[in-house]
Amino acid sequence: MSNLWSASRLVGRVLVCAPILSALITSVCAQTNAPAQTLAGEVDKYLQTATDSGLFMGAVLILRDGKVIVNKGYGMANLEYAIPNTPRSRFNIASVSKTFTAAMILMLQERGKLNIQDPICRYLNDCPEGWREITIRHLLTHSSGIVNYTDLPDQFEQRALISFLPNALKRIREMPLQFKPGEKFSYSSTGYKLLYDIIEKASGQSYESFLKENILDPLQMKDTGVLVRPGIRQLIVRDRAAGYTDGVGPLENAPWVYPSYAGGAGLYATVADLGRWGEAWLANKVLREQTKAAAWTGNKGNYGLGWFIFDRPRHRFVMHGGNIPGYGLTFAIYPDDKMIVVVASNLDTAPTSRIHDDLVKIVLGEKYEPLPVWKTASVNPKLYDSFVGRYQNTTEAKFIITVTKENDQLWNRLGDDPGAATMVLRPLSETRYYNKMFVLYEVNFVKNEQGKVISLTAEGPWGKNEFKKIE
Repeated sequence: MSNLWSASRLVGRVLVCAPILSALITSVCAQTNAPAQTLAGEVDKYLQTATDSGLFMGAVLILRDGKVIVNKGYGMANLEYAIPNTPRSRFNIASVSKTFTAAMILMLQERGKLNIQDPICRYLNDCPEGWREITIRHLLTHSSGIVNYTDLPDQFEQRALISFLPNALKRIREMPLQFKPGEKFSYSSTGYKLLYDIIEKASGQSYESFLKENILDPLQMKDTGVLVRPGIRQLIVRDRAAGYTDGVGPLENAPWVYPSYAGGAGLYATVADLGRWGEAWLANKVLREQTKAAAWTGNKGNYGLGWFIFDRPRHRFVMHGGNIPGYGLTFAIYPDDKMIVVVASNLDTAPTSRIHDDLVKIVLGEKYEPLPVWKTASVNPKLYDSFVGRYQNTTEAKFIITVTKENDQLWNRLGDDPGAATMVLRPLSETRYYNKMFVLYEVNFVKNEQGKVISLTAEGPWGKNEFKKIE
């Protein structure tokens, strides 16, 4: 159950640790090894079903042994102009940008321009006294203790402003560290914005020019770039998929968020270009073998140097996810299987991590559980009044679900954390409801003999639990 609340908090704060959820999925449906053409058909059928059910739209690339299994767009890149997604669609890749930032830091280390054991204050202006013990490695591994700017209480209100990040960093410099550097893992986009600054200081170039000269041009990644450029507030990117959200239903344009500086987010790419990025890592075209091994070695939080590490006995992989209003993405490399999987979506509620997991199981001939297919029922909103209240888990009292009614829609909130996700519950019947954010699948309200709502059962990736109505 604790995974439920931590995942809910991450979704609510637009962070990227979605693979926690996907590891919990139980496999029940069998697949068999199949020829490439049949395999491509199975993958396409799965993705088309996800698209038809409203859970996904975007593009997917799967490469194995250098061969394309699927490279296809699904759903719409722009709903207003009826433009479909294609393999050429460009997506905001959010925190997958961190894989590029980390690689650039490691390139500079290989060239003797810096050492990741160096203190960050050697490269930063106005470095607070409390940061003197923090090294570049601490930033790379999210173990610096510096406050994450997405955790600031006003970030939801301010995130559309170009002034937000500079002001946030100024405030964060005055805040105490959350813990002693190296002591814990705590995901921090602030740290990667500081790495952005360190790259510019150590290289003597802008982040964008160093990226282009050392990664994009050599790897012929012509459809990848930086969304933030000096003097341009809203860069026009050709073939960019518009971002949508299904948080309240029906689909709507995602809220505008000023693109984060490229260190932690702020890059766009096609799935094909990310495939080139993955192949370059496999072929040691990015870094030396020894450096790559260090990047792909897990530390606290199973995080290496710019990558989450899943060092399993079979089918080990490294990955990074990204999520920002309007976009979600999961990018994974399987070194032993010589496989790359990219799931990019311009729907921020799409379960890209779960889709990645299922597609890998299809390719490897393993069992998987199909995505649910829900059909919304028509229910009188007056019924919702009896469901409103707070519900407490019957086995772990600290877990609370709050159900509210707003604009004739039923909502549920997981936990009391200010950053917890609040999701619309859509009716399957008068007592059964579902949502599409994949932190929670279904809720079933239970009434007593007098017709009074006394509890609910909640089902999600963690299993099924009962919650008693307490307010």
